[in-house]
Amino acid sequence: MNQQRRDFLKKVAFSATAVSFSPWFFLRAQERCVSENHPLFSFINQKSGERPVYSWLNCEDLYYHEGSIPEKWASAPEFVALLGKNHTFNKSFRWIRHSPNILAYSEGDSLYLTGEQRASEWFSDEKNNILHKNRICIWQKRSNCRAKDGIVLPTFQICLLQHPVLKLSVQASSQTEWQFSIALKGRAGLPLIVSEWQKGSQNLTFEIAKTLQKKGYTLHYAELHFALCVWTEKPEKNAEIQFVAYFPTQMALVPCLPVIVQQNQEIPLSAILADKTGKPISSRSLLVTIQEKTQVLQFRNGLYAGRFESLPVGNYEAVFSAEGLAPVKQIVRVTDGIFCTFDKSQNIIYKANTPISPLTGSFQGIVYVREVGTENEKIINTQEEYQQWKETDKHYHYWESLTEKELAYRFKYLQMCGWNVLHICQHWSSWIRFDAGGNISPFATEQLALYIRTAEKYGLRVMIALTHYPYYDNQVWKTYKETGYQEKLHWQNPQTNPAFEKLFEQYLSDIGIFLKYETNILAVSASGEGDHNEATGLLRAQHIIQHFKKQAPYHLVIGEPIWYYFERGLPATQIEGWQMQDILGSRTYGLGKTFAPELEIGVYFRLNQMFPNINMLEGSFPAPEIYSRFYYPSDSDLHRSWIGTRMHRLNLRDSLYIGLTRKPALLMTWEEYLTEDERIVMHELKKIIKFHLPIYPTTVAVCIVPEHQTFRLKELTDIEEQFTQKQIMNYRYITSPEEARPDEFLLDIREKFQWAGFQSEGGIMPDSFRDRIPMFVSNGYAVSFAENDEHLWAYCYNVRGYKKHEALYARFHRNPLPENLEIRFKASLEGRKFLLFSLNQKQIFLEGVVGKTPVRCEQSTDDFVLVVIK
Repeated sequence: MNQQRRDFLKKVAFSATAVSFSPWFFLRAQERCVSENHPLFSFINQKSGERPVYSWLNCEDLYYHEGSIPEKWASAPEFVALLGKNHTFNKSFRWIRHSPNILAYSEGDSLYLTGEQRASEWFSDEKNNILHKNRICIWQKRSNCRAKDGIVLPTFQICLLQHPVLKLSVQASSQTEWQFSIALKGRAGLPLIVSEWQKGSQNLTFEIAKTLQKKGYTLHYAELHFALCVWTEKPEKNAEIQFVAYFPTQMALVPCLPVIVQQNQEIPLSAILADKTGKPISSRSLLVTIQEKTQVLQFRNGLYAGRFESLPVGNYEAVFSAEGLAPVKQIVRVTDGIFCTFDKSQNIIYKANTPISPLTGSFQGIVYVREVGTENEKIINTQEEYQQWKETDKHYHYWESLTEKELAYRFKYLQMCGWNVLHICQHWSSWIRFDAGGNISPFATEQLALYIRTAEKYGLRVMIALTHYPYYDNQVWKTYKETGYQEKLHWQNPQTNPAFEKLFEQYLSDIGIFLKYETNILAVSASGEGDHNEATGLLRAQHIIQHFKKQAPYHLVIGEPIWYYFERGLPATQIEGWQMQDILGSRTYGLGKTFAPELEIGVYFRLNQMFPNINMLEGSFPAPEIYSRFYYPSDSDLHRSWIGTRMHRLNLRDSLYIGLTRKPALLMTWEEYLTEDERIVMHELKKIIKFHLPIYPTTVAVCIVPEHQTFRLKELTDIEEQFTQKQIMNYRYITSPEEARPDEFLLDIREKFQWAGFQSEGGIMPDSFRDRIPMFVSNGYAVSFAENDEHLWAYCYNVRGYKKHEALYARFHRNPLPENLEIRFKASLEGRKFLLFSLNQKQIFLEGVVGKTPVRCEQSTDDFVLVVIK
């Protein structure tokens, strides 16, 4: 490895004994409670003390994706608008579809947030009053449980080209203290803009577009939260504020949303010139320039449009210009038109006929940040940085609020860790939505385009969930509610509400048109983990994919119909009917709940192998620390997440490297953090091993019952232990003895469990099968391996110690203790080169030639990957 990688390894190398254990696991919602005394949360429902510097902080990082919090906190201004509400998308937006371009702009002479014609809705404690009259909002504080209270308008999108400035006029008594805050959706902590504390009546102007530009944002749209709060010193004191908030509309040149075409295609471009009332005008010439070539766009039907000649693969700035207006840039992206393909029978992903799997990565919804809101704010990446992080400073931002510079910083780190794939989802609760209630979201579209092209620079592909499944009473856009939409009636039963379907299908068509030629999308899913039947359901998943594929026929489709094997049956039961999806997924959340985690993980992957296209699409989830601390009391083990701990690292390591011996196409985890560097060795292995070659057939076929009611996990983990620690052999599951090959040993446990030891040891397996064992390891270590014509690779992991601790759903964890490792090889491998990688050190630990002398490592707590080159 080169010196840069060696220096990087020194920074991220993880000592398996250096991190203290931090217990955490999920309880049912009704059992949760809040750590009220933690200093991070003291500002919520403040009843006494000094007036805070900030009246409202963006607390989206506290609830992750919860639909509810304890009732006495749910009405606080930090939460009341963001949880459990059906939001109204900006009613002034209009969409124009000039195929394949989509334009989104705002109509109206001024965009009012208040009054009878307001573009969205405000929320406050139900005990408070909200009245709208003409252009005015009248807010009356009547609650008596907090001294700081307010009114909040959340998740509001604006076109910055038309509405760069917000004006606020407040009428209040001379004694009333108030403050106005503007925050970016998904960016925790201090608001983007906040006024000084004011008294009485005031007129204020907020330069939103200029502020965003100074912060490094380059998009034409923004999604914002607005909050107007008061301070009354005594909670029982009432207050009243009358205010008008509006965006003056300026004349603007609004280009189409980002354009994605494939090479050798003409490039369609369009824009609208909107006057101060948001109406299209045609009186000016509109030009567009790409790479010093300029073209005049023609006006027709309220729109300027034209086509540019084709360009080579790359990202280009199209500069739109019109007399009297500042030039406006939009990104034109030209792809090679070559999409990933999938061999379902061999579980291999190809790009241009070149195998690129196994691919690995995680859902990437959040980044941890230190010193939030200050000039020193910085993304936390490594375990070392995390260990130095102040306890009271632990916040995170969602991906939708990150600038291009921040995305690049994160992706560069992931590339160095050997990642391949990023998974992003949306949510009808707190996460970003690509769906604007029947249209594509203009802000989310631009941010997604930025995310995809930035990821590509660092060799990272993107997986996308097209929608989300009902969750915590399914808080969809109010637009959908107005169709009479009801979750239990209409989500799992497509076409039962035609008005809803018409809106929803328009969104699916929009996102299909936008992503049609985006080749850095690895795959799409209907709703991610919600594909399983109790969340989205087969019919809705098929409906989503069918309508998306009408516009974007080239993308791979993934589905996650599999929930927990050990509760819901074998793969055949759970994937029935899911033939439309190319790649199917399951998850490891519940593993380590009953038996040793590596044994349950081993069983899990062998169950996946019963069908070749089933992969791990979600691994164990380390809940963010601030989330855990918000929901659990400080004297409870649940108060701390298991993120940053040895047990989470090893749990994830087992999933990745046991999985790697089962010929996977995808090994994805969920919201992974601080363990990204576990892929470093995997990245090096991909340079050495041709994973796409057929792996050698299994030696043993274990016949199990197909009905999950008699599915005996204890017996399966016993078998896994035997074939990874005693007689090291590869085996598979079958459900009928006839499925066994003539050269396989049949172990039938349908009626009675049988120990499969060798006959000379009192077991039932012929001693001749000893020749099938590729290696022997000393007690205290286990091996999971695979072999093809060119390589043998094996994950050798320390199983000397265990720890019982509740963390997420997992209960048991490997806790390696010092042990002498000794590896002996079968004679046929002698003379072959071997490499032994240390997973703690993230580099080659030992290399040499296989001989009669065993490979040894004294008193190790490490895990290793062994590669023998044939």
